[in-house]
Amino acid sequence: MKKLFSIIASALLIASCTSQTEELVDPIPESQEPEGQKVTLCASIATGDDASHAPQRVSGKDSNPGSTTGVINLTWDEGDEVLVKVGEESAVFTLSGGAGTNMGSFTGVMPGDGSSYDVVYPADYNEDVLAEQTYVENGFDNGLMKMSTKTPGTVAGGFTLSADNALLGLQLTGNDELGKIVLTNPADSKTYTLICTGVKLTSEAKMFYIVVPAGEWANGFVVDVYANDDTRVGILKKASSATFKASTSMAMPT
Repeated sequence: MKKLFSIIASALLIASCTSQTEELVDPIPESQEPEGQKVTLCASIATGDDASHAPQRVSGKDSNPGSTTGVINLTWDEGDEVLVKVGEESAVFTLSGGAGTNMGSFTGVMPGDGSSYDVVYPADYNEDVLAEQTYVENGFDNGLMKMSTKTPGTVAGGFTLSADNALLGLQLTGNDELGKIVLTNPADSKTYTLICTGVKLTSEAKMFYIVVPAGEWANGFVVDVYANDDTRVGILKKASSATFKASTSMAMPT
């Protein structure tokens, strides 16, 4: 799942999602607790009115790749899994409806009583995946954009996820055949490498998106662009502090 977003009131999202997925939510008998039972939960992703500034789904095309501002709009993909957490217990739920939209349903065995739970996407998220990413035209790859609940979900109301990571967008032109783009945080020397072997630059700007953890980079950042033969063909430096806000995208000028 992937795309760019500002936040609509979660209550409106939940109400809309519930109305569209009433038949997807398994009724729980009043005499029984949902713990250990297979249930289907209504799942929303926070979205907004700025989608024209976002990368489209990873399989789609961006109608406005030159845009430099925006928020992240995400949609569910087939096979998506979330981790539902109740205290020390957790269980993996799998997407059972709503692929291609920001409102879907997930099915699994509830680890607790369902009165309150938290959710993380993807179920196996590990920040180490950000160290080496693969170029996707007008978007970014699966499993990179961590999302989580900001308020606990319930069996009846479902849950709403918001993106925890941010995006750096780079608009590149030239005549080189690229190999990789390396983003470095000088404050901690961490690097985020976008593998784009064989991607050809032209005189028309092409967008490259790198997913980064949200937070302030006190010493700015450095971007090194390498050709296919590992020769450095470009460098971009931001010496002052840079703030990457969760669920937002920052695009650098061409």
